Amino acid sequence: MKKLEEEILEEKEKRSFLKISELSKDGLKNKEKEKEWNEIRTSYGIYTEGKRGTYMIRPRFLEGKITTDKLEFLLKLALKYGDGRLHLTTRQDIQLHGVKRENIHKLLEKLSEKEYFTKATGGNSARAVIAPSSSGFEEEIFDVTPHNKIVTEHILSSDDYMGLPRKYKIAFANKEENSTYVKISDLGFLAVEKNGKKGFTVYGGGGLGPVSKEAMILRDFIKENEILYHVRAMRNLFSEHGNRKVKAKARIRYIIINLGEEEFLNLYNKYLDEVHENIGDGYKKITEKKLIEEREKIKKKMLGKGFLIMKEYLRKRQIII
Repeated sequence: MKKLEEEILEEKEKRSFLKISELSKDGLKNKEKEKEWNEIRTSYGIYTEGKRGTYMIRPRFLEGKITTDKLEFLLKLALKYGDGRLHLTTRQDIQLHGVKRENIHKLLEKLSEKEYFTKATGGNSARAVIAPSSSGFEEEIFDVTPHNKIVTEHILSSDDYMGLPRKYKIAFANKEENSTYVKISDLGFLAVEKNGKKGFTVYGGGGLGPVSKEAMILRDFIKENEILYHVRAMRNLFSEHGNRKVKAKARIRYIIINLGEEEFLNLYNKYLDEVHENIGDGYKKITEKKLIEEREKIKKKMLGKGFLIMKEYLRKRQIII
């Protein structure tokens, strides 16, 4: 049976879906609704495709993993409502292209049947939280997929992570060899073990583009149950200090460039202290509880013969999926 927290999150996702789905449909006949839809659609992963007059739709995926039956489901949708293309992105998303305006609400409804939603998959939002797809299948410090899911659920539980100055990218890595995304993201968590204890090194302010920057270290070591404090602290700092006037300079790395690393770290610590003061042990308790639940689910999956065979196969060949 599903936990109450999961049911509540699903209900919030469905309400959010209904909002964008109904606007997608109503906007076809109502100019005011169409205007409202255009103002928010990118935050729900709906983008125009230039002069083609068609749209791209980007659903959200957890942990960068998908089963073959769901991949086939998406392909059927792409053939029916789009131009047949499924685009696999560098941040573990799958996009459907060539969707006509009149088919958008139909596609969103079909996606929701498999619990695929598009909230915060575009626009000025906290985007997909990524982790190595090999995590849990290879030699590693520890499996970071439970942490990925916890942060994703936290982001989707409210609208706080939408309407930011620009996109907010978060990444996890299960070991140093897989740490590239962690070091080029707005916030990154690298699994480490120090003095016999497992936790994360926290990175911040990385990114690629015309002005690229490797992330700086914000914390050498934090416990596993502290991740949400950092997710919230960086969000708050970004919301208040990000450049909302110049889009090209609206990412977190520009705040670091303008302030310098030392001053930025002092500012970050201030926001982190505020989150601890306001939340208390709340995030720790939530994270600890969900880590136990998610690891129990993984343990049950591992009892399956097929899972064990696949895991051993991947370990021997170090295949990255």
